[in-house]
Amino acid sequence: MDDRHEFRDHWPVLFGATCAVASGASLFVYAASYFVKPLATAFDWSRGEIAFGATIASLTVGVSMPFMGVLTDRFGPRAVGSVGLLCYAVMCFLLAAVTSSLTLFYGLLFLTALAYSAVTPAVIAPLVAATFQRRRGLALGIMMSGPAMLLALFAPALVALIGVASWRAGYVALGCLALFVGLPGLLIAQRAVGERLARRAKKEGADGLTLGQAVRTATYWKLILATVASTLPLGGLVHQYAALLSDKGLSSVKVALLGSLFVTSVVIGRTGVGFLLDSFRPPLVAFGVLLCAVGATLLMLDPTPTILGCAVFLVMTGCAMGAEGDFHAFFAARQFGLVNFSAIFGTFSMCTSAGFGFGAYMFGTLFDRFGSYDKAILLSAGGLLIGGLLFGSLPGSGAARGEKKAGGLERRSA
Repeated sequence: MDDRHEFRDHWPVLFGATCAVASGASLFVYAASYFVKPLATAFDWSRGEIAFGATIASLTVGVSMPFMGVLTDRFGPRAVGSVGLLCYAVMCFLLAAVTSSLTLFYGLLFLTALAYSAVTPAVIAPLVAATFQRRRGLALGIMMSGPAMLLALFAPALVALIGVASWRAGYVALGCLALFVGLPGLLIAQRAVGERLARRAKKEGADGLTLGQAVRTATYWKLILATVASTLPLGGLVHQYAALLSDKGLSSVKVALLGSLFVTSVVIGRTGVGFLLDSFRPPLVAFGVLLCAVGATLLMLDPTPTILGCAVFLVMTGCAMGAEGDFHAFFAARQFGLVNFSAIFGTFSMCTSAGFGFGAYMFGTLFDRFGSYDKAILLSAGGLLIGGLLFGSLPGSGAARGEKKAGGLERRSA
């Protein structure tokens, strides 16, 4: 295989995997905001009650991902992802028939999240990681940008559908996307991969680590700490940036325009950082991205920042947020091999989900206590710096596998 022509030779794998990821978990989360007001109007639910359903779903996915990773390593992405997409589509159809029972709504969201946790990058990414080597970072970045790209195309139609028909039609549309975009995409990717996944996994098997072996290495815990340190501030910044900018005196129109810039930056971060990971020393790339986010975050300590300063803040934090997924998938494959990639990647994803959730709570609580976001901004800058230093200090390629091998030699010698 000529790695110089990976995209030309293996685009069906990347296209299919991107379609599968795009129509699953992240799309449902991104689209959730379009259902808030219609549900509140239909059933007289408060926005807080509706938002609690999103909290249930987020926690469910966070806890489920490591288990889905283990299942993927054992049965393969096609089996786990296909079942997940089918079940997710069914749950979307059931949500379209939900009644005014808030308990039923929460229960359906729990089951929906359980289903779409089988269609996260942790499950689908092995197809891409096994196919691409030279441009693995960029390929993973493109795959993870799928939900944002699909939402950019689909959002106007979804909003129009909800307005003209109803929110029930919106849930049906999400289920149809899973069936007619995600599932065919997954099957196309798996077929295009063929036996490559098994061959490459076998090739790397001698050096690949199981999850149990990975957790006994210093590299694994360095990655876990880096993930927590960086996602806590990013979760808070992402959840509260509109309120933060409004407090700084920006009009709602400017906040909305800057919000579009932020979403664009997330996509750029995923693809652009993926390219940088392939082209330069990956730990230094991760450090550089998060260091830029530190500087941009500190700009928000200004009581009256300029519109340019606000734009820099959102671009840098957006790029950092987009890069987070790249870091986890790239370093999981690089440091621990592909044999148990999904299980290991799943634990990083679980920490990411928890970090984003608790980060939002941290920002809101600090604002309630001190009357401004200044303390949260300082803590965020510190967390991003710690995360950057931890990512930047990661060892060379496969060093974690070397740790395990050296440990095994020491035990045998003893």
